[in-house]
Amino acid sequence: MCEYYIPKRERPYSTQFICTSTEMVQSLSDDYTDVATHLNSATPGVAKTVPPVTRNATGIPSPVTVHFGLALIQIDDFEPNDKAYTDALHLDERLQWDPSEYNRVVVSRIPSSWIWNPDLVMMYNIEYSKDKQLSLVYNTGDVLNIDPIKRKTRCFRQNDGQYKCKFDVVSWTYDGNVIDLQPYEGLNRVDLSDYVELPGVSVTETTAQRVVKYYPCCPEPYVSLDYTITLKPGV
Repeated sequence: MCEYYIPKRERPYSTQFICTSTEMVQSLSDDYTDVATHLNSATPGVAKTVPPVTRNATGIPSPVTVHFGLALIQIDDFEPNDKAYTDALHLDERLQWDPSEYNRVVVSRIPSSWIWNPDLVMMYNIEYSKDKQLSLVYNTGDVLNIDPIKRKTRCFRQNDGQYKCKFDVVSWTYDGNVIDLQPYEGLNRVDLSDYVELPGVSVTETTAQRVVKYYPCCPEPYVSLDYTITLKPGV
C-alpha cells in the first residue's frame, strides 16, 4: 500500500506512499506442515540467495520473469495517508511439489526468508520502509509476496496545475539477464479497480512502462518499470 504527502506549495513537493508488494508462491493444513518443511529445505543455505534461473535445451540461461504491478487504494487530500499495494509474481521450479503426496495441498504460506525473492526497490524516494510478510508458494513453483510499503516521493506541479508523481521499480543488484521485469497482467497503468476517491484530490491519469537501458560500462540490459501518477487538487 502507498501513502502520498504533498505540501501545498507550487514547487516540487513530496508524496508519501504506503505500498504492498506481491510475489507468487503456495498454502497449508496438517499436511501443510510437511509442505512447509519441504519448502524450507528446498533451497538450503546459500541456495536461498541464488535466483532460479533456468536453461533451455541448448543450455542457454533464461532470466527469472518477475511480473510487478501497482494498485492505488486511496489518497487523502494530499495528506500522508494515501494507500496502494504492489504485487510481483515469479516462478521458482525448485519449490514445486506433487499435491498427491501432501493430501492435495496446493499452496503454503511461509516466511519469505526461507526462499529466494527478487530484490525489487522503488526509486526516487525521500523515505522508504517495508514490512516483510509471509510468502505464498504454490505447488507449481509460483511465488507471491504482498508486503506493506511506506514511502515518500517527489511530485512536480505541471503548467495546468496538476501534479505528476514518478517512481521506477528496479532490481537493486541484478541486470536483465537475471531478472526480467514485466508489467503484472500486462497492465500499462496503475490498477485503480479498488481506488476510493476522497474529497481534495483526484487521479487524472496513470501510466506504467517497461524500459530497457544499456550503459557504456556494461553489455547487459537493465530493466525498469516506470510509473507515473497524475493528481489534480480539489477545490
